[in-house]
Amino acid sequence: MAGIQAAETNSYANHGQPGLSNTVESAPWATDWLLLGASFGIQRLHFHHGVGFRYNTIQPTSNSDDGLNITRPHVLPSYHALLIVNEAIGKSGEVYVAELPTSDLTLTAYGIWERERLARIFVLNTQVYLGDQEKPSINVNLEGLGSGLSTSVKMLLSEKTTAYTGLPNC
Repeated sequence: MAGIQAAETNSYANHGQPGLSNTVESAPWATDWLLLGASFGIQRLHFHHGVGFRYNTIQPTSNSDDGLNITRPHVLPSYHALLIVNEAIGKSGEVYVAELPTSDLTLTAYGIWERERLARIFVLNTQVYLGDQEKPSINVNLEGLGSGLSTSVKMLLSEKTTAYTGLPNC
C-alpha cells in the first residue's frame, strides 16, 4: 500500500499510563489522533497492543493487569474511537479529511468529504470532566452549511472523563 503509515502508536509509552490510557479520556484522544492523522494524509495508524497493556482497544484474555479489574475478555474505552472513526469516514474508501477551525481550544472539528462534497462534520469536546463540578458543555454553531440539509447528532457520553467503565458496549 502506498502512502504514509504509522506503526506502534498509542497514548503513552511503557504500555500506557494508569488512570489515563485506560479511562474514558482515551476514547476522544484516540479519535482525535486518528482523524488528525487522516487530515495529514496518513493512510494507516497501527495501535500498539499487548496482553495487559493499559492502552489496548480490546483485552482478549481473562485476568489481565490493565487496571480495570475485569476478569473476562473486554473492550477498553479507546475501542470506541475505532467505532467512531469508522462511522465518520464512511464506506466509500475515497474520503478526504480536513481539520476545521474552531474558536475554542477544547473543541476540535473535522470535515469529511466524499466525492468532493462535504459528507459529515465531526466535533470533539476535549474538556476534562472529573465529576466533582458542573458538567461542562459547549455550544456549536455550524454556519455556512446552506439550507435544506438534513442533520443528525450522535454523542458519546460518560459519567466523567476519568471513568474506567460506563461507555456503552458496542
